[in-house]
Amino acid sequence: MQRHWLRRAACLALTIAGVCAMAVQAGEPAQQTDAARTVPLGPDPVLGGGAFNRGGGITVAGELRRTVDGRMAVCAVWARSARLDIFGRTRARDALAPASIFVDGTQVRRDLRVFPQVAPTDRYAGAQARCVGTGQAWRVGATLRFHVPYQVLENEGGGRGSYRLTISPARVPNPALGAGSLLPERWTQFPQGGPTVSDED
Repeated sequence: MQRHWLRRAACLALTIAGVCAMAVQAGEPAQQTDAARTVPLGPDPVLGGGAFNRGGGITVAGELRRTVDGRMAVCAVWARSARLDIFGRTRARDALAPASIFVDGTQVRRDLRVFPQVAPTDRYAGAQARCVGTGQAWRVGATLRFHVPYQVLENEGGGRGSYRLTISPARVPNPALGAGSLLPERWTQFPQGGPTVSDED
């Protein structure tokens, strides 16, 4: 009798796990957690980002998803221009630290470095995004906005000969498609991500 009950419990657990896995594979949002599984973005993600004063910029692409427990999550990715000088390539991710997510005009998260980096493209549909919770209940028609504020990025040396790069809220929807270097493209075109930078905080 006890073995029969244990077998039934195990089958029930496997069934629930299978249903949850199918939901994620079908494009449903993951649970409300920073460690959520990645899911592909839908056909029309929201774009936002920042533009560098020397050209090029950062794009954040994402969308709102309903979690399995009826809450609201944001699933997103980010990209930076492929043609940037070495300072811009290595410091681009830092510009996401003070960036924010707004839902219906209310800030729900600050620091977007949790999201994965992808190559810049004119369409981010299908990109493998990470989902994070907003602390809000799901509601139909909610609006999403990404905001990258004005900031100054400087090298650590400072003083004479220091390098300054500024970033401001972009006036174009996909600033990562812009070029941030006047050098020949073959000198500035790097594989996705350029120098290896960890996505961990």
